[in-house]
Amino acid sequence: MDTGIRQGSTSLFRWMQHENVAPASSGLLLALASSCGDVIFLKLKESSEGDLIASKVERIHVTTDRTEALCLSLDWSKDLSNPLVVVSSDSSGCLHLVDVATGTTTSSWKAHDFEAWISALDHDSSVVFSGGDDCRLHMWDARNTKKPLLTSKRHEMGVCSIQVHPTLKHIVASGSYDEVFCLWDKRQMSKPIKDLRLGGGVWRVKWHKSHADWVATACMHNGFTITDSRLNAGAPAEVLCSYKGHSSLAYGVDWCWLEHEAWRGHDHYAALLATCSFYDHCLHIWTANLPA
Repeated sequence: MDTGIRQGSTSLFRWMQHENVAPASSGLLLALASSCGDVIFLKLKESSEGDLIASKVERIHVTTDRTEALCLSLDWSKDLSNPLVVVSSDSSGCLHLVDVATGTTTSSWKAHDFEAWISALDHDSSVVFSGGDDCRLHMWDARNTKKPLLTSKRHEMGVCSIQVHPTLKHIVASGSYDEVFCLWDKRQMSKPIKDLRLGGGVWRVKWHKSHADWVATACMHNGFTITDSRLNAGAPAEVLCSYKGHSSLAYGVDWCWLEHEAWRGHDHYAALLATCSFYDHCLHIWTANLPA
């Protein structure tokens, strides 16, 4: 897939598929966080020859020219009954909210003393989570950003990954350079409800969309893991399997959204994942046999 865009590099991208997405009227919309300080929206179309073509529909410069900051993360709003919003974080420690329909930055504020590695929107889009190189995990009310609603100092190194659970609206996962994966109940965030040392630096966390307890993680110097968070059990979280097929830094991970009955056995589930590594630019697609 060739976008024709060659300005800077891509820090992160996220897909959105919904009939109410604007500026694209229908189909798949891809949002990119770029090293030029832009959030870029691309629409995916199928050509008459059957090829997939990505065309740019909007480029929004969210960072200030004075800082020359890089966009480091982005996340879509979850509530599709309301106007779509994207949050992005940057290397100067700021967060930015973008109204997708109008293509405008509606709010920007200083969130962290150093790089704001990660940002995430809650199911309620007025609530924003952020993590930074200052070892802080913040929860913000986007309507009043003078100070965070709360701050956790649980992580001992930079917080580089946060993801809200797709169905359990009070559960949030975080990962850090300190090699610890944490599970939080946002109603009481004085301490994590569970934590697990995964090693390597937990750069990305990804919930499975339908198996509520499964989390895939990219652990930088320690490959990739799939963890059973055991949210409804008193037992600690445990690693179900690991993948160390990459020879470089474990950087990105995601589940296949499609599910097929052929993947389900009487006692196992064959999950399909894609992972990528940093320095060697490799993408791997592999299967994990998990307990059903």
